[in-house]
Amino acid sequence: MMRDTGVGLVDEYAELQERIDALKRRLSDLEKRRDAVSERIVSYADSNGFISLKGHGCSALVRHEKRVELPEDKGPITDALHSHGLYDRYSMPNWARIRAEIAKGTMHHDIADMAEVSGNPKVYFKRETGGRK
Repeated sequence: MMRDTGVGLVDEYAELQERIDALKRRLSDLEKRRDAVSERIVSYADSNGFISLKGHGCSALVRHEKRVELPEDKGPITDALHSHGLYDRYSMPNWARIRAEIAKGTMHHDIADMAEVSGNPKVYFKRETGGRK
């Protein structure tokens, strides 16, 4: 009886793990499809000069955000901040603020040139509520 209980438990565990793995694969597939549709939304909105699109009971806002990646070794940036008299302005320095200023284009070019800036279009999805019409 002890053996049968152990076998049953292991079998039940294996079945549950298989179902979890199948759900993870399904989730991954759905996320890939959603990302592909997101790219199509951005492309459609950009080509038509829209910043948002409406669906049936939902909407999508398209924003183009900049992503700034600073190098792993921040020593050269710290040195450049000192040499341009900007170190005290960022006090520690504040890396988030430095990234934000690079993204805005307000950071000194010597420092901004050390970062990698890329476009990062995003779609913000909103389900409309049944309030006023």
